[in-house]
Amino acid sequence: MKLENYRLLIKYFGITLVIVIILRIFLFEIFTIPSSSMSPTLQTGDKIIVSKLQYGARLPRSGFEIPWFNLFWFLNPKARAEMGKNIWGYHRVKGYSNIKRGDVMVFNFENKQFEFYIKRCAGLPGDTLQITNGSLIINSKTLNLSQNLKHLHKIYCNKYRKTIRLLDSLNIYYNNIFQKQGKYQFLLCNITNQEKYIILKNKCIDSITMEIDTVQSSSLFPFIDTLNWTKDNYGPLYVPQKGQSIKLNTKNYTIYSGIIRNFEQENILNTDTGFYIGNKKIKKYRFNQNYYFMLGDNRSLSMDSRYWGFVPESEIVGKAVLILFSYHIQFKWNRLFKIIK
Repeated sequence: MKLENYRLLIKYFGITLVIVIILRIFLFEIFTIPSSSMSPTLQTGDKIIVSKLQYGARLPRSGFEIPWFNLFWFLNPKARAEMGKNIWGYHRVKGYSNIKRGDVMVFNFENKQFEFYIKRCAGLPGDTLQITNGSLIINSKTLNLSQNLKHLHKIYCNKYRKTIRLLDSLNIYYNNIFQKQGKYQFLLCNITNQEKYIILKNKCIDSITMEIDTVQSSSLFPFIDTLNWTKDNYGPLYVPQKGQSIKLNTKNYTIYSGIIRNFEQENILNTDTGFYIGNKKIKKYRFNQNYYFMLGDNRSLSMDSRYWGFVPESEIVGKAVLILFSYHIQFKWNRLFKIIK
């Protein structure tokens, strides 16, 4: 091959590489769904397109966030020592729409550049969010964000084999062990409301009730035992909004001090004489960016904001818009080019 041909080859390769980098930074990325926390909306093995146009692309905060070129940073010992840090700060290109309640979004977790999560946006900045007996309540209104929402249910039945065949025919997973409550027997299943109505039409089914979790857990955000919150009875909780202030007291300090330190970059302290940022005593705190509360559609089995708190705007990557294809154990033709709702 002639030298001129090598030069052309390198030139076209360079142009292609730059185009791919621009596409990934400013337009879209492709992710693989690793778990069932968003099932049935998203299933394990789904390959999805995440659009960055709606909310605006987040610009790279270090060389490690530039596709392909991040190899040079990985090879540099000095740069590797800074891996995970936001060297260039947070900047976002203006998008053509705001984040909406119910959007399925990809985001980073706790400032970790290489860990990505996907959930549905439940709480917007300024919302007061609460979960009561499994129902989501936003600003005193009960909302259903998706027809695909799953909850754990008890299915009471009178015929064992017919019930098993029914659930198998609907591709519904069950724990395979009948349990007894008095003279009644039941199975535990994670199902949507639509599946619930279909199952109830069968004579082998006596009734179906939602299984409400009553275990008060210290692993739930904001990790205050005295709140007595459970994953199905949670809140009320205010979602911080840019420009809005909260009154500082012991409870609010416990809830919000983590994001004030980690994402607002303010060293807030609670002392015997009051609350301080630096040497300045404060009674209120005003937020510098918007925050969001995220929930999984597979509500009973999802690790989400109930466990780790708010997601700041700076950690949002983009909106999940399309399933390209799905492969987990086998190829799922019914999920090919499926729009994500």
